[in-house]
Amino acid sequence: MGLNPDLIVRHGGAPGLDDPIHEQLAELFPTLSFNAASPAGWQKAIRALGEAVDRPADAEQVIADYEAQVEQFRTEMEAIVEQAPTATFLVALGQLGLASEDFVLGGLVESLGFDIVVPEGVEVPPFGFANISSEAIGDISSDAVLYMGFSQDGELDLPDRSLVESLDIPLVVIDIPSGTPWTGPLTEMIYFETFVNAYKEAFGDVAMAEEAMDSA
Repeated sequence: MGLNPDLIVRHGGAPGLDDPIHEQLAELFPTLSFNAASPAGWQKAIRALGEAVDRPADAEQVIADYEAQVEQFRTEMEAIVEQAPTATFLVALGQLGLASEDFVLGGLVESLGFDIVVPEGVEVPPFGFANISSEAIGDISSDAVLYMGFSQDGELDLPDRSLVESLDIPLVVIDIPSGTPWTGPLTEMIYFETFVNAYKEAFGDVAMAEEAMDSA
């Protein structure tokens, strides 16, 4: 093809792992492979990219700006976290699933100060996501249920929503447009903002009282 890149940046693998595509590319050109869905994946990737293009300070600034914004969100949620510190994280991915803190978005929930809990007896694999039965839904006893779905054309389908609502536990509905990426500094801000706004809607009295105190 006549291409002669100075650097190939590729999502989907990582050097040193079983990644034959990376090895093939690396034999031809300098190649940086990363998996942004792994814990702190995009941070590791942007640091590696900053080193590769001799702009490490710029990479650190992106991460610092991100962390400062997360801290603002965390401060904004303190009153709600105090009232409802634990959350069960349900995710509609074709069918109803249960996420732990190891799920790609579980860490974002915990960054806001919440503890993600799993109903007793439910086994969640190391990658942090498992299907959950209707019976297990009945065993949820957290302070809130965080239920995330991915809407298409403005329509949000949440399997077993009526069953979840019957638990008499505050329901925090997270509506994410279908096709939204899982991770990245800009994408995660979308998730954070959605989480914060949904929690405020579900715990309106607490959120409004906190805002009133801040403005007094």
